[in-house]
Amino acid sequence: NSENVARLSAQITTPAAILEAPLITRTLGMSSSEIYIKWEYRGDASIVDGYIITLTHPGFGNITKIVSHTATFYQFHGLRPYTGYEVRLAAMNMIIGEGTFTNPMTVI
Repeated sequence: NSENVARLSAQITTPAAILEAPLITRTLGMSSSEIYIKWEYRGDASIVDGYIITLTHPGFGNITKIVSHTATFYQFHGLRPYTGYEVRLAAMNMIIGEGTFTNPMTVI
């Protein structure tokens, strides 16, 4: 009946609800063409298989890296010098997919 369907639907969780957005604790332009990103994961780290980091620039597109579940920082090298990028980060799980991305942060 419709009551059971509604109750069952309320119990289904999405990957975004299960995998919280990591907390970016530091972003830094290391040089004119390098960006350093550091984060913490405050959710259930036992279900995290890795992290997805995306750098975006409207004129140059996206650069996406997937790093280990044990990583807490990443440094991009060889970027376009003196260029601002938006960085976003999400935890991922091989079975349920990617979680909630952080809000974009601009790094120059």
